[in-house]
Amino acid sequence: MVAGSDERPLHLQGLADRQVALYHRMLAEVSAGCGDYWTCLDGLDAPDADKYEVANALGATTEARKYAAQAGIEITRTFDTHLGTLTTTEVEMGALNVGDRFVGHDERTVYEVTDDCASHERGWLFVRKVGAEHVWNEREQAWSDEGFFDYPQHTLMNRVVS
Repeated sequence: MVAGSDERPLHLQGLADRQVALYHRMLAEVSAGCGDYWTCLDGLDAPDADKYEVANALGATTEARKYAAQAGIEITRTFDTHLGTLTTTEVEMGALNVGDRFVGHDERTVYEVTDDCASHERGWLFVRKVGAEHVWNEREQAWSDEGFFDYPQHTLMNRVVS
């Protein structure tokens, strides 16, 4: 370690002292036979917001989302898209409504919902690419800027919020 640097391991350097203490309490519980990290963290008396920060620092996305929801924390991400920099929040695909925009899995393309999952018998989400040229493709028998997502309903999408 360099003199004057944070003595914490790299993954804990962004945490407040109380959150580092919570992390160490969790490890002590695991060592004492409590179970896995998340079972032990669940059993500790601490704010859900601190549990979120610990889980997030450890890269535990599923657990971090759970604690964020319990603490009322909205998780946002920023993407550099073809429309510029956009801020998003994760939502279930089935929660998107007609007119909602979201960033695609390539993290660059922005889509707008034209028909939501609730209006399709198989739960498909119909979209158009925002800003794309609207041209009929004779071979595909489809518009060049339209398509659909048929992933399971639990698929998370990055809905544009600003």
